[in-house]
Amino acid sequence: MFMTFRELWIGLIVGAVALIVFAIIAATGWPGQPDYCLVEWEDGAPTGVVHDPHFCYCETTFELSEVQNNEPGIRQDANTWSNLALLFMGLAMALWTGVARHKGRLDGPSRMNSDTLYPLIFSLAVGFMGPGSMFFHASLTRWGGWVDMFSMFLFANFLLTYGLCVRLCDEDDGLIPFMRFCDRTWREGLLFGLVYAALSVGFMFIVAYTDIQERELGHLLLGPGILWAGLELIYIIVKGIKDGWRHRFFWYIGAVLSLGLAFVFWGLSKSPGDPWCSLTDGVFTATSALQAHGIWHTLAGVMAVLLFFYFRVSEDG
Repeated sequence: MFMTFRELWIGLIVGAVALIVFAIIAATGWPGQPDYCLVEWEDGAPTGVVHDPHFCYCETTFELSEVQNNEPGIRQDANTWSNLALLFMGLAMALWTGVARHKGRLDGPSRMNSDTLYPLIFSLAVGFMGPGSMFFHASLTRWGGWVDMFSMFLFANFLLTYGLCVRLCDEDDGLIPFMRFCDRTWREGLLFGLVYAALSVGFMFIVAYTDIQERELGHLLLGPGILWAGLELIYIIVKGIKDGWRHRFFWYIGAVLSLGLAFVFWGLSKSPGDPWCSLTDGVFTATSALQAHGIWHTLAGVMAVLLFFYFRVSEDG
């Protein structure tokens, strides 16, 4: 039973460990300095300049002193708990893979529909974005912001690495004929692991050795995201012309539209004065149980699920 549903069991274990650590820190107090969105930083240290707390993605169900004094508790309730959707969606993809294996349908030709590590890594990357973001919104600390961004970067790195290994270098369908050395063996796994690790270590290096702010870190996500989207679009066009599988595009288009809508909710609810960050009245206020930024979390998960199904049908073998 464990081997049949191993992606689910591993996801449950990783998710449980992350949530237990989260619960312990939330109950005992959040260490660390306030995030850039709360106070001004200079030369790697916080100054005495305080920002409007609404700049931390609108929700203000906390006092700044709680963050400064490392008190226990949850700073932003809605923005924190909405991230559970990402964790559940990651587990749902892991369950889907296990059910397909149980029914004998995990037989490719797509790598995401095969008995490889790809479904496991993808579902873990999606699921970990949930707890990763929870650490930030519950603590509003600088290190919490790093964990949040790192979890998103792990997901974006997967997309780019998957694109490089599968779209460019597949032995049958790679876009570059002289680089078709991804043969679904240990050599491909080694290449994927090295590229994925290199991108992730590079991100950690930037965080550790630069004084880049958490919001500026988000711009780094545009790099692998744009590269992957461009590479995928070229692959779609070439495959569509060559093999006529344009009927599969709707998974990709659905994912792109979901992400675009998610960015609308994110962009219009970052700070006071934004249309979906009202300080007094409206659907989304600074203290409402429903936050536009929380909807961003859910739509990001929907995008990941659509990509999961797109990857499952986007290779002909």
